[in-house]
Amino acid sequence: MSIYDADTEQLDALKRWWKTNGRAVLVGLALGLAGVLAWSYWRSYTATQAEEASWRYDQLVTLIEAQDYAQAERHGSRLIEEFPASGYAGLASLLLAQAAVQAKDLALAKRHLQWAMEHAEGLEVARVARLRLARLLLHEQDYAEAIALLDGIEPASFIAPYEELRGDILSAQDNREAARTAYQKALAALPAFGTNRDRLQMKIDDLGTLKHPPAESLKTDGSNTLAKEPPA
Repeated sequence: MSIYDADTEQLDALKRWWKTNGRAVLVGLALGLAGVLAWSYWRSYTATQAEEASWRYDQLVTLIEAQDYAQAERHGSRLIEEFPASGYAGLASLLLAQAAVQAKDLALAKRHLQWAMEHAEGLEVARVARLRLARLLLHEQDYAEAIALLDGIEPASFIAPYEELRGDILSAQDNREAARTAYQKALAALPAFGTNRDRLQMKIDDLGTLKHPPAESLKTDGSNTLAKEPPA
């Protein structure tokens, strides 16, 4: 037997296998290559989209800082419409609601907060939107709806601001004992030191002397600071 006979038999076997399976192999390679190319394109596309959303968000912040609320509304609404699934859309809604409050358009502010509450990426943004919407309802003396908003979600790490706002609503209704309980829950959820504890303690103390403590400002939770980046 020639020393090449074994190689010839192996080559013939390979030819027979390729004749049977070659098409499937080529199709598999083509699909694999298409998948890699598609994944690369998608990564590039999403990165570009994120950069565009980030740039537009920075522009929105600049417009609001300049108090150009009409232009901010147009610019921010486009951002939300074109990039609704980005982390920037929810933040833009919070900023637009803040701008609407400053422009004394509370109906518009509520619409933006409702959108963020229902559609924002990340529960943190949705919870902040819910808090601010409940605070607007308190301002409008719609106490039942404000309480319903607070009851509609597990507050998680937002226990202190949620319970403080609940206390504000109950206090406005002259339900002092329930307000005291809510304030005490908020106090228990806070660190041992800080100005928030002092504010809460003052509210608890005032329950004994004030019939209707004044409603808190729309910025009670301190979360109206302009954010520069979306949540991780």
